[in-house]
Formats: sequence, C-alpha cells, structure tokens
Amino acid sequence: MLDLVAHLDRERFDPVVLSFTGGPMIETLGKMNIPAHVIESEKAFDLRVWKSVKRFMRSQGIQIVHVHGTRANTNVLWAARSLGLPVLYTIHGWSFHDGLSGWSRRARVLAEKVITGLTSLNICVSESNRQTGIRAFGSFRNAKVIRNGVNLSHFNPEGEYADLRAHYGVPENHILLGYMVRMTYQKDPLNMIRAFAEVAKKRDDITLLMIGDGELRQVAIQLAGELGLTGRIRFDGFRLDVPAVLNAVDVYCLPSLWEGFPIGVLEAMAMGKP
Repeated sequence: MLDLVAHLDRERFDPVVLSFTGGPMIETLGKMNIPAHVIESEKAFDLRVWKSVKRFMRSQGIQIVHVHGTRANTNVLWAARSLGLPVLYTIHGWSFHDGLSGWSRRARVLAEKVITGLTSLNICVSESNRQTGIRAFGSFRNAKVIRNGVNLSHFNPEGEYADLRAHYGVPENHILLGYMVRMTYQKDPLNMIRAFAEVAKKRDDITLLMIGDGELRQVAIQLAGELGLTGRIRFDGFRLDVPAVLNAVDVYCLPSLWEGFPIGVLEAMAMGKP
C-alpha cells in the first residue's frame, strides 16, 4: 500500500487512504503527507460502517476506488456502487481455503463470487489465484493478473542497515531464522515454534526471530515458554524496517497454511535470503 500510493503519478491521481484499523501504516502515511483515515471495523460485511464509508467517499470527492482484500471490498462496495464509482479489487488471497468446514467455505465462495461480479476489475496477484477463482466460481469475469512485486531500491542486499543481531542479542556464531508476519491462524506461528523446538534439540547454534503482532502472539510466547525455548526465540512487534530485519537473518521461513502470492517471500528473495 505504501509503495503504491508513494509512486502514483501525482499529476493524474490524488491518493486518499481509508483503513478499517489504525496503526503504523496510518502513521507512516501521515509522515508522507498522504491523507489517511480510519473507520474502525474488524469484520467483513459490517453493515454498521457502510453509511460512514459512503459519507467519507462523498466528502472526499472520490472518483476511483481500489480495495485490498475481502473485508475492505465488502465494506466499501455498496457505498461505491451507490455513488456510481468504479471499483478495482486486488485479491491478495481468497477468503475461502481448505482449512474451512464445508458450509463455511461454501458461504465464503458465494460471497467472493458476488463481490467479484460487482466490481469493475478484479486484480489477481498470481495466475494461481485467478485459476482458483475460475474453479470456485465456474467462471471469473473481468480478472487480470498483476503479480506482486518488490521495490528493489528499498530491498537491497548491498544496502547499509542497523545491526539488529546485536540489538536482539543473537550470538555471532548462531544461524538466525526469521519469521516476519502477522501472527494469525493462516501464518501458523505455533507450528513454526513446534518445528523450531525439534531443530533446537539437535543444534545449540540456532536462534529464531519472530517479528509481528496478531491475535496469536501471546499464545506463541506462552508456547515458547512451555517448550523451554524462551532464551532461543526472540519476539518483537510490528516493524517497518523489514529490509534491516531480513539483512540480519540467515534464513526466512513462512509456514503459512495458504497464500495468494506472499510478498514476504519475494522480499526475502530480493535480499538474497534462502
């Protein structure tokens, strides 16, 4: 999001960002002098915020809407269509997946079929994403593949970065594994820790760095303690200096249960990390 709005042609576009949660991204947009607003909502199809979203769009004079993810689309689409605005929907990963029970998955497939049918353009971040939509819906109209990319001037393995290994107290001779992502069910932090526990039994010269917030963060910290890994795993919250973190680690690990086309993997590759 930050790269997108930072590199829009400002002679053609005047970006305004609406988020359904606050946090570091909103603060960073403020520093970039890009208008950023928050209408709090934690769920898809949150009818309580639809009128607020419509008032926001009207007050800002919005002409084109670009939504990222299912929650954003379901809470913006009604307002945008009622104002006659075109909606672009970037699908970073489908809300339906194999981890869901039958009825729940069918409900999400139906929801995605409806909202993709009402948008002006559906952007898939990979061909695999598009094919998943075709299989789920029978047909998938107005879908275009625009693969995720990485800003190589930002993710530069030859750049100069702070010494985060020293910051986190990682011994110089240790292999440092990096897990940098929101700690949610999808990203499977608990099995990351269980797997690391098996590695730690066989090697003393390895440390795990887990960066990110999310609803499973405290559970993950508790599990690390129960497995006797408190001194072997370093936890920290959300960080904006991802290139510096990637520069510090030796190996990047993303144990997700499902993904669309994970930017984190691309960023690690750009930094030359396995």
